Amino acid sequence: MKAELHQRVNDLRDRLWDICDARKEEAEQERLDIINKSWLQDSIGITMNHFFSLMQAELNRFQDTKILLQDYYRGMECKIPTDDTKRFIHIPLVQLDSKDILEFQLRIPLVPRRSVSPDSAASRPKTKAILKGKIDYSLENVELNFEADEKTVIDTWQQASLAISHMVAAEIQQRLMEEEKESQPVDTKEKPLPVAANKKVKRELPPQKKKEDKKGKGKSSPTAEAAPVMVPVEVTAEVELKNELSLRIKEEHLTALQFEERATQFRLELIKNKALASLEDLVTKAVDVYKLMEKWLGERYLNEMASVEKLTEVARYHIETSTKIQSELYLGQEDFFIKGDLKVFPDPPPPVRPAPVEKEENGTLTIEQLDSLRNQFLDIAPKGIIGHKAFADILLDLITLNLGTNNFPNSWMHLTQPELQELASLLAINSEFVDWRKFLLLTALPWPIPLEEELLETLQRFKAVDEEQLGTVTFEQYMQAGLWFMGDEDIKIPENPLEPLPFNRQEHLIEFFFRLFADHEKEPPQLDYTQMLLYFACHPDSMEGVYRALSVAIGTHVFQPIKVPAVVAEKTSSLTDMSPVEEYLETKENFISEERELQEKGEEKEEEIPENANTEIISMETLLKVFGGGNETQDSNRFARPQKTENVYLENFIKVFQDLGSKNLEPIKVAVLLKHPFIQDLISSYPDYKIPDIKIILQRSEHIQGSDGERSSSRLTEEKK
Repeated sequence: MKAELHQRVNDLRDRLWDICDARKEEAEQERLDIINKSWLQDSIGITMNHFFSLMQAELNRFQDTKILLQDYYRGMECKIPTDDTKRFIHIPLVQLDSKDILEFQLRIPLVPRRSVSPDSAASRPKTKAILKGKIDYSLENVELNFEADEKTVIDTWQQASLAISHMVAAEIQQRLMEEEKESQPVDTKEKPLPVAANKKVKRELPPQKKKEDKKGKGKSSPTAEAAPVMVPVEVTAEVELKNELSLRIKEEHLTALQFEERATQFRLELIKNKALASLEDLVTKAVDVYKLMEKWLGERYLNEMASVEKLTEVARYHIETSTKIQSELYLGQEDFFIKGDLKVFPDPPPPVRPAPVEKEENGTLTIEQLDSLRNQFLDIAPKGIIGHKAFADILLDLITLNLGTNNFPNSWMHLTQPELQELASLLAINSEFVDWRKFLLLTALPWPIPLEEELLETLQRFKAVDEEQLGTVTFEQYMQAGLWFMGDEDIKIPENPLEPLPFNRQEHLIEFFFRLFADHEKEPPQLDYTQMLLYFACHPDSMEGVYRALSVAIGTHVFQPIKVPAVVAEKTSSLTDMSPVEEYLETKENFISEERELQEKGEEKEEEIPENANTEIISMETLLKVFGGGNETQDSNRFARPQKTENVYLENFIKVFQDLGSKNLEPIKVAVLLKHPFIQDLISSYPDYKIPDIKIILQRSEHIQGSDGERSSSRLTEEKK
C-alpha cells in the first residue's frame, strides 16, 4: 500500500515538474518577445533625433552667424548686402515608423532605419562588445542594431561638419572671386589715364576708392602697387590707405568666420560624443535588464522545482507515518507552505472532561449526601421540626442500612445509638424537638461563618432585589443578591483533559442553602431571606447569637448593654484540614485563649457604645420571630395534620410590653426592651442561636474506634433493639 502511494507521489511530482518546464519555456518566449519588440529601437531613435536636433540648431546658428558676418563686413566696405536666397542645410532625422511618406510632404528629411538581422551580420567583425560574460545569442541583434545606430550618429556628425567646412570654403572662394572681378576693370581704366589730368580727377577720386574697395578686396599687393604709376602723387596715398583697409576687413572677416567654424565644430563633436555615450548607456541598461530577466526566470524555475520537492517530502513523511494530512498544502508557483489555520477535515471531538466529583474529607458530608438527607427530612417533617427520639431513630436507620446508599461518610458509620441521642440533645429545642434544617446547616460545615456586618449587608441586598417587599425572593433573585461569600475563584484547571475539574464546594453550598430554606410548595420556590439569615446568626456563644439575631430582625446593629464576655469569637475554626483529634485539641485551646482576650477587652467594648445606641423600635411580631424556638408544634411525618402554632413566650412578651408602657402592644425601643429582667434572662439562657460542637461526638467516636476496633453492623442493630 505504501509503495503504491509513493508511486502516486512520484507521478504527481513528474507532472508538476512538466508544468514548471512549460512555464519556463513560456517565460523565455515572452522575454524574447520583449527583446524583439521595437520599444528599445524607438527609444534610441527618439534619443538620436534629440541630438540631431541639437546638431541642426548648431548648424543653423553657424549659418546665421555667417550671413551676419557677411552683411556686416560688406557694409563696412560700403557694399550692398547680398540677397542669399539659398535654403539652409538640414540634417536628416531618423524615421521611427515604416510608413511611406512622399518627399514633398516632408519639411525635414528622414532616414529610414533598417535593423540588422543576426544572420546577415554574423560574418561582420564586431567593433565593440557590450555583452559581457557568456554570449547570449538573443541579445546579439541588440548589439548589432546599436552599432548601426552608432554609425548613423557618426555619419550625421560628419555630414554636419563637412557642411560647415564647405560653407567656409565657399565664402572664401566668393571673396576671391569678388576681388578678381574688382581688379580687372580698374586696370583697364587706369592705363589710358594721362599724367596731366583735368580738374575733375579730385572729384572722381572718392567714388573710385569706394569702387576699388568693393571690387579690389582680396587682390594681391603687386596689383595695388601699380596704381601710383597711373595716378598723381596725392591720390596714391589715399589709394594705399583704402587698399590697406580693405585688406584688414577681408582678414578680419575670414578670421571671424574661421573662429566661428572651429567653435561650431567643437560643439558638434561634444554633441556627437554625448549622443554616443547616452545611446551606449541606454543599450547597456536594457541589456542588463534582459540579463536580470533571464536570471530571475532561472531562479523562479529552481524555486518551483524545490517547492515541488518539498511537497513530495511532506507527502512521503505522512505516508511513512501512516497519518492523514489535515492541514491544507498550498503550492503556488514558487511558494509552498502548510496552512495551519485551514484544515481539510475537522478535528476529532475533544475528550469530554468528566463532571466534578466531590470527595469526602474529614468526615464532612458531601453536597449529594446533604441533598439526600434534606429530601428525607422534608418528606417526614416539612415544617422543619421533628421529635427528639424520631430524629435519633432516623439517623440510626440511615447509618445501619447504609449498604449501597452512601448517606453518610465513613466517620459517621461508627456512631452508636447513645451518641446519636447525645447529638439529638445538642440540637433539641425545649428538650423535645429538633430543627433538622439547623442540623443540616451544621453538618454542611465548613463554610464561612459570617460577621454581623456581613449579615446586615446581605439583608440589604435581599431587600434591594425584593422590589415588592414581600420578604421572599426567587432563586434568580437569590443568586443576584448573593451571600457574604462567593465560589472558590482559585480553582486550578488540570492540564489533562480527562481529569475532572476540582469540585467547587462553596458555589454548590450557596445553591444548597436555597434548596434547604426555600418553600418548595410555591411555584416558583420562594425563600424567606430573613428567616434564613436568622439561622446564620447562630454563634458559638448563645448570647452573642441572640444579639446577632436581633440585629438581623431589626435590620441594624444592636449593642449589648450588659457586659458579658464572649466564649468564642467569630472565626471559622472548622475550616481546617487537620485530623479530628488535632482539630479538637486546637479548638479547645482556641476557646480558652479567645475567652481570656474577650474578657480583657470587655470594658473597652462597653465604652465604645454610643449614647443614642439601640434607639430603633421593635414590634411584637419581630420579637416572636426572633424567639421562634418556643413554638409548640410538631410534624413527625408528612401525614401529620397541620395545627395552629403558638409561641410559649407570647404571654410573657405581652406582659413585658405592658410593663414597659405599651398597653396596646405598640413597638417599643430596643434599649428599653433590653432593660427588662425577663428579656435579659431570656437572652442569657436562650439556646437556639448557639452552634453546638457536634464534631466532638464524631472525634470521640473515631478515637474509641481507633483503640477498640470497628463496631459491626450487627452490634449496632442489637443496640437499637
